[in-house]
Amino acid sequence: MTRQAQLKIAACGFLFLSVFLVTNALVWAQHGSEGTITVTVFDSSGSLVPGAKLELRDFATNEIRAAETPDSGTYTFVNLPLGKFRLSVTKAGFKNSVFTDVAVQAAQTTDIKATLTVGAVNETVEVSGGTAPLVETTTNAIGTTIDMKQIEDLPIQGRDLAQL
Repeated sequence: MTRQAQLKIAACGFLFLSVFLVTNALVWAQHGSEGTITVTVFDSSGSLVPGAKLELRDFATNEIRAAETPDSGTYTFVNLPLGKFRLSVTKAGFKNSVFTDVAVQAAQTTDIKATLTVGAVNETVEVSGGTAPLVETTTNAIGTTIDMKQIEDLPIQGRDLAQL
């Protein structure tokens, strides 16, 4: 094998490795910009409510995700963009429950415990503020947002975030 052929093979290997590392970094970066909402539905006696209809509306895009609680009474919305959401919980024979300020944060799970009370379907209980927990109890993931000032203060050559 000639020296030129060896250099071409090495260059192809380097190119493949570079593409792999960049793609891998992009995939990891996207997971840090998503969040999760877990909804557990109870009745007034504290029993889990299966079959409750959930509607999650993104305030930024007006996109709606609909779901229904399974027998466990808990449903998880995954891969949500960061921002504010509105959650509606409905079930026949119960008052509707609406959470208006549900925040989704990077790499975190927002737990919502919805309690439905017996009543007419046209009645709505609206809950605003305080829906996001101060301490996350469902996962051990740690996430944060890095701003440009923190990147500029890094003690590395060229201030390249990929070098971390």
